[in-house]
Amino acid sequence: MILLNDLRTRRRRLGVAAAAAGLLATLVTAGPAAAIPDPGDGPAASKEVSGSAKAEAREAIRNGEIPGQDEIVHTDNIEHVANIPKDLLPGTNSDLAFQGKYAFAGNYDGFRIFDISNPRAPKTVAQVLCPGSQNDISVSGDLLFLSTDSSRSDSSCNSTTQPATEKSSWEGMKVFDISDKRNPRYVAAVETACGSHTHTLVPERRNVYIYVSSYSPNAAYPDCQPPHDGISVIKVPRKAPEKAAVVGFPVLFPVRARTAAETPADRPTPACPRPPAATTSPCCRPRTWRPAPAWATASCSPSRTPSARA
Repeated sequence: MILLNDLRTRRRRLGVAAAAAGLLATLVTAGPAAAIPDPGDGPAASKEVSGSAKAEAREAIRNGEIPGQDEIVHTDNIEHVANIPKDLLPGTNSDLAFQGKYAFAGNYDGFRIFDISNPRAPKTVAQVLCPGSQNDISVSGDLLFLSTDSSRSDSSCNSTTQPATEKSSWEGMKVFDISDKRNPRYVAAVETACGSHTHTLVPERRNVYIYVSSYSPNAAYPDCQPPHDGISVIKVPRKAPEKAAVVGFPVLFPVRARTAAETPADRPTPACPRPPAATTSPCCRPRTWRPAPAWATASCSPSRTPSARA
């Protein structure tokens, strides 16, 4: 983990990291197996937009249905009071979490902590370089959690992209101690099947449970085999977060799991369409939980809302 506190040190380290990443990208490109890069590892690829879609968008802008480029709109009860440009983490911004006077911003290259006690003048408290999209973020007490949903060379904050076809590749949850907001400390990493695209916390007095959502299994991925019709549940002891571990994997679509092996490779299973070159995937995100009785629900595509006993 690189804590970016000193400005000169931060920029020098990022420059070295960028040069190393560039060299690695060159080596990977030359090899027979290519990794799927994080969106934060390079420039975003442009996408073709049809003429009819462009015309429809222009018409919607003229009619005031959607904002124009760089146009800022809001309801009457919302006031834009501040804007904080990216600093030392150039990747794609992902999620936000809030606790007291602090805001925590996930980024494909790590995360950033702000003091928002004065909303009109937020201050950066810490920036942590720890690449691994999508770095969806949440906090509970003195613990911060990051979702890693891209195939990495290992669980460290110095990892690089690596093909998901490699058994040694790592994806999952990262846990940080944020009792000192200026000096977050990386304390645990838990690998989960197919990684962690996003997650939901179930906080208790002694433990925090993390309900992990992931998808896109493929027979060629050793750690993301189909059918992948469940969610990983991680237990994190508050007083010993280094002991975090997976404690369950409730299956959301048991019927589909039993019949997946009988589904031809060129047909989707009943739960949702699957992307090309991938096998079954539930396309679900954990959404909410209820402590008594202990139930968790997920939002899936197409319209389905399965539940699982926690």
